[in-house]
Amino acid sequence: MARTIAVDADRVYRAVIAKTYAANADEPERTSRHAEGPYDTAAVARRRATLWKNLGQEQQGWGPSRVDVQVESAVLVWELVE
Repeated sequence: MARTIAVDADRVYRAVIAKTYAANADEPERTSRHAEGPYDTAAVARRRATLWKNLGQEQQGWGPSRVDVQVESAVLVWELVE
């Protein structure tokens, strides 16, 4: 699916979500990690991180046993590709 992401900023931000699932009879403890972004402000990335943290709390008992979130930033430098 094609999509347009327009971020005109010198710095970009992303929310990084790590969901840890407790060990059970079928599988050992495991962690899945994904990132959402890039966003042009830290506030948007923080809102996404908060959303995932709240979802983790709501899913206690049947979802991940722990949800860790953080916001990361990077300097954006565009280069011409020929």
